[in-house]
Amino acid sequence: MHNIMEILSLVLVSSLTIHFTQAADKHVYSYPYEFIFRDAKKTWWQARDDCRGFKAELVKVDSADITKMLVDNYAGDPHLWIGASDVVEGQWIWMDGSDASYDANWTHNQPDNYGGYEDYAIIFSNGKWGDLGGESLNTFVCQKGPVYSNMYELAFREEMLNWTDAKVECEKANETLAKIDSADLNSLITQNMQSKVNRWFGANDIELEGGWKWHDGTSVPFRGSTQYQKW
Repeated sequence: MHNIMEILSLVLVSSLTIHFTQAADKHVYSYPYEFIFRDAKKTWWQARDDCRGFKAELVKVDSADITKMLVDNYAGDPHLWIGASDVVEGQWIWMDGSDASYDANWTHNQPDNYGGYEDYAIIFSNGKWGDLGGESLNTFVCQKGPVYSNMYELAFREEMLNWTDAKVECEKANETLAKIDSADLNSLITQNMQSKVNRWFGANDIELEGGWKWHDGTSVPFRGSTQYQKW
């Protein structure tokens, strides 16, 4: 295993982010959510980051009501980015790590993963879905509301550091290396990794060989444990 990897840190969202909306943006309120139709064409990753500037995420289309709302408020673009992706091919998940396959409403012959890189979902004006490569430029919809209220903010650092230095860098920013203690969080991290390089997280056995712990001193479950682990 290489001793230099990119950092993955985790911090509870607590600070105020001010994000200026464009006059052409459309805000739709459908209790208990706010949907922001962004009048800008961006890649999927840029769209994701843009939504997070609003403390929001790309829209989670998990009901007929949300599909109807999107169709009713369509601005005329060929398609919009939504929050589903399958970075792990065939495993479609939402931004919060939950399974998107049950919600999928694919149009004919979709998803086809054309060219081997179409890992991100779009929605057409008729409410059907398709898949595209993340570099495609499209408008998009952000969703604010309780579905994302308890999420952590993931900070994918691009510095190449050893584990100890990565830990120090996170602490300087009042963050910690990620504690991956649930399947949903593991899926969320996997979904949002733009590159395939390995990344550090918070588990270590520095004090005692084989005695794996998180940064907060709690034990990392061993292989075969009924608690969540991914050895």
